[in-house]
Formats: sequence, C-alpha cells, structure tokens
Amino acid sequence: MTSAAATLERLDQPRPPDPTALLGALPYAIVVLADDDAIRYVNPAAEQFFGHGAVYLRGLSLNALIPPDSPLFSLVRQAREAGASVI
Repeated sequence: MTSAAATLERLDQPRPPDPTALLGALPYAIVVLADDDAIRYVNPAAEQFFGHGAVYLRGLSLNALIPPDSPLFSLVRQAREAGASVI
C-alpha cells in the first residue's frame, strides 16, 4: 500500500469527538477544578462569565473569583462526595 493510499484509508476511519471542541461549543460555562479548587479548564462561555481568558483563569483558585459564602462551594463539595458533576 502506498503512503497516499494509507493516508486516505486513515481518513475514512471514524475518529472519536474532541472533548475540548465539544465543551467549547456549549453555551454554558464549564469549569474543571482540581482537588484544591484550582481551575484546570474553562470553556469560552466560562471565560465570558468570569470576564477573563483561559490563560489568566487556569491555575487560579476558585476562591479568588467567587465569594467564600457562595452556595457554589457547597455544590462542589457535594459533587466531590458523590463523584458527580455540578450541573
């Protein structure tokens, strides 16, 4: 099989969807947190919500963006205990 034929054969193979592209296309703010509440990923809707780009937000603690008495922290704790997501 020639190199060109091998390339065409690979192009015909279905590829799994890119999760980053899928999350980036959602109109809802998506934030992925580390165990220490540091932001690991934000989609464009979350960038718009927080008013900062992903480069600025990545590594920042959620505590720096949300007031400590926010019910969001309770939801995050519940999600971690249940091994689920906050929706």
